[in-house]
Amino acid sequence: MNKKHFFFGFVLIAVFCLTLGVASFLFSDTTKTPVQTPGQIPGLVTFRIIQPTESTIWFTGKKYEIQYEIFNMNKPHWVRLLKGGQVLGNFAGGNDMGNTIIKLGITCGGPLLNGVKYGPGNDYQVEIATNDEKIKVQSKTFKIYKTIEPVPLPKEDKKAS
Repeated sequence: MNKKHFFFGFVLIAVFCLTLGVASFLFSDTTKTPVQTPGQIPGLVTFRIIQPTESTIWFTGKKYEIQYEIFNMNKPHWVRLLKGGQVLGNFAGGNDMGNTIIKLGITCGGPLLNGVKYGPGNDYQVEIATNDEKIKVQSKTFKIYKTIEPVPLPKEDKKAS
């Protein structure tokens, strides 16, 4: 192989590597633009509901956890329950600030802060909203089923034998 072929092959390989980004290690990290998630953008207040999800099923009388994450929060908020898009009431009010994941334990079907009890249905949502209602987010709809207690078996009458 002569020098012209060798040089041409080298140039082809170099161009191929550069188009695939293999040579990105040659450039300083300071020249790259970092990708930011909403929680990393200064001043942008956001909520994210982690649990319940769309596939969640709750049973009345059982304990569950509502998990949500807040970013850049500097004002109080409410954690509330919706059915069919209508607010039933609040699970809790929060004064949590900053960037954090909150875990709120609740008993399904128990009374909300306004005393409203809720039961079975397939169109429930959890909503997190600031007190001024300017920022809010809702979970996907999830289902609540009535817990069915086992029926006790009749006791045998030992005197009959």
